[in-house]
Amino acid sequence: MTLYVLSIIHNYRNLNNCQIKPRKRYEEFAMPQIMTTKELAKYLKLHEITICKYAAEGKIPAIRIGRVWRFDKEAIDKWISGGQKK
Repeated sequence: MTLYVLSIIHNYRNLNNCQIKPRKRYEEFAMPQIMTTKELAKYLKLHEITICKYAAEGKIPAIRIGRVWRFDKEAIDKWISGGQKK
């Protein structure tokens, strides 16, 4: 019986000594902001057809999903600031 109680106390002390890391908040997880052709056209102040044309030619970083184009805002911002081709 005494040995059992000592093992419980030992386990309890080990639990108290372990450091629990705080959970990450929702804001800390980086989720890419994906933009539609219409949203990007408004953001860049260009026509939607021009955006689609640039995406098809590979002049602007884009992903084609089925029949529609999608754009990562962060990649677009890097493309603008760096004057990158793709």
